[in-house]
Amino acid sequence: MRRILLSLAAAALLAAPAAAHAEGLFADYQSLCVGVGGNPDAALGAADAGGWMVMPDTLIKAVSSSGQFKDIRGRLRTTKLAMEMLIVGRMDETISGVSMQLKMCAVASTPADAQLKGQVASWAAVAQASQLTKDGRVGYFFLDEGGKHLPINPDDAANLKLLRDGRVHVVAVQDDKQMSMAVFAIPTTNESR
Repeated sequence: MRRILLSLAAAALLAAPAAAHAEGLFADYQSLCVGVGGNPDAALGAADAGGWMVMPDTLIKAVSSSGQFKDIRGRLRTTKLAMEMLIVGRMDETISGVSMQLKMCAVASTPADAQLKGQVASWAAVAQASQLTKDGRVGYFFLDEGGKHLPINPDDAANLKLLRDGRVHVVAVQDDKQMSMAVFAIPTTNESR
């Protein structure tokens, strides 16, 4: 996935006009993904209103070619310091032995945003989920109860109804020296689509 995003970044830097942006990637994550509850159309609308450009079809195909993400749409922009992307779509995953569809919204930046992982951890305010934390990625499962995050163990059978009802938030951050990406997803069972 990282190689795909790095290819996208190189192409986007050549294609996108520079724009001033002081808030940083975490602010984009909050406003474009979290603030709209992961709703893909709302995220794209907010990016459009903020002057982001439509991601070219060749870049969409590159992201889609990994097979990890489906129904991908995206936006991108450059700032004086970075190239940023908004990617929305879905992922099909198995969580606690149940086939789930995750409505996904992600923001990514190259070069990497050294503050992103800490900012997401502070905002999530729950323990890292071992199921999501590996290979440079840190992840969290939680319920959002009026802005307060309550940790949840998706492997606990008692939480299956919460997963099926789309109440569990899945958050992950992946970064390395070249790129940072934060994902916000809400799973539901494939039967409830």
